[in-house]
Amino acid sequence: MANKFLSNIELDAGLIDSTNSTGSSAQILSSTGSGVKWIDRPVESFTTVTKALNTFTIDLSANNNFLLNASGTFYIGLTNRSTSVGQSGTIVINNTAATSGQALPTYMYTPEGATIDWVNTSGAISIISYIVFEENKVLCNYVGNFQ
Repeated sequence: MANKFLSNIELDAGLIDSTNSTGSSAQILSSTGSGVKWIDRPVESFTTVTKALNTFTIDLSANNNFLLNASGTFYIGLTNRSTSVGQSGTIVINNTAATSGQALPTYMYTPEGATIDWVNTSGAISIISYIVFEENKVLCNYVGNFQ
């Protein structure tokens, strides 16, 4: 029978998996069914975000990479910033029709505080790369009109 820990566990050395390995940087533990094994972190796909009341509300705890299928007027908002400090990723904006992107929230910072000149044509694809520097400072860079 396995031992149960009813309080915190503090480690002063590596955590050994069922193959006697301590793994390497950025690896995660995965169950094999009969033990655990260090594996490479899976590659993230894109989480599609649905627009509600003209706003794409992106839950940063859901993924690192997001897809916005945009049409008409839209705003972007980010939730769970406080628990996502250090996270970086990409927001892909796929214009499925003509769009009108609006100003980013004040916590999303662009280089030199520039206002985004959104590419609004139907069929255009643009990206926002981001890193959550602090809860109220998400550093962003917009690149528009990939062809």
